[in-house]
Amino acid sequence: MEENDKKLTNGWLIAGGIVIVGAILNPFIIMALSKTNFTVTEIDELGTVGDFFGGTTVGLLSLASILFVIHTIAIQSKELALQRKELSLTREEFKTGNLTAKVQQIDNAFFSIIIKLLIIFKLSHTEIHFQGERRFQY
Repeated sequence: MEENDKKLTNGWLIAGGIVIVGAILNPFIIMALSKTNFTVTEIDELGTVGDFFGGTTVGLLSLASILFVIHTIAIQSKELALQRKELSLTREEFKTGNLTAKVQQIDNAFFSIIIKLLIIFKLSHTEIHFQGERRFQY
């Protein structure tokens, strides 16, 4: 599916490039097909030539910009989908980290209590021997 999305977004980019090339070539193709002489002899005629070039290219260039915007939207939607996936993975990691922190908190509390018990036993001058399975012996 990802390969199809990549082909689709590349298709919009290629289509926009083709339209731009067509927009640039369009006035020259029209001049060649009409077989009219487009020479500029006076400055007055320069305005009509500019209008001709503008009229034949602006529409196609607008179409090309729309195709490039569609291409950009397709790329951004893919990036947003990847961000959503990454955020869900991060959320799962935070859940795992929270569970680990709770276990560590319980362990710390347990061993803190054990240490306090050992201190109390030491203060009461009771000897503690560690032997095999029996951990505390009075």
